[in-house]
Amino acid sequence: MTEYKSNNIVSLLPPRKNIGLFLLVTMLLIIGTGMSVSVMSNSYCKLSPQWSLSLLAALVIFFSITNFRVIKGSFLGAKVLKYYSITLTVICLPAIFLQNSTAALIFCFINISLLFSAIYLISGKKYLAFVQYQQDFFTDIKEAKEAVEKELNGGNSPCK
Repeated sequence: MTEYKSNNIVSLLPPRKNIGLFLLVTMLLIIGTGMSVSVMSNSYCKLSPQWSLSLLAALVIFFSITNFRVIKGSFLGAKVLKYYSITLTVICLPAIFLQNSTAALIFCFINISLLFSAIYLISGKKYLAFVQYQQDFFTDIKEAKEAVEKELNGGNSPCK
């Protein structure tokens, strides 16, 4: 993992490769979530469209909140996303054996491969380097804000 020393200045944007990797993982998980809800609602229990949509909405809200935590530099959020994708994979794996048509089987394989790809990328060093970078960035912002507040509060005293 890339170490960012305390004396180095963290720039405004992380390296492009790390941003691209983060966006790729985000897209894989969004698509994987939608496909997983489709597999669950069609294979395990025949849900009505309203229930499928509400399940999808709940999962997307959970994913969005967790993904926002990763943007803020939370390693716990990255770990939760990893377990989220593992959970979706484990739920959708048995559906492979329940499919009647070739198209549904291919759909399940694509879903599982997307989720496995997301798990692999989240576990990688570059993704963790992105999270570390974001954590350092927001720590620097917090330190700068505290320094400005300290300077402003120190400047309120009357001139000598």
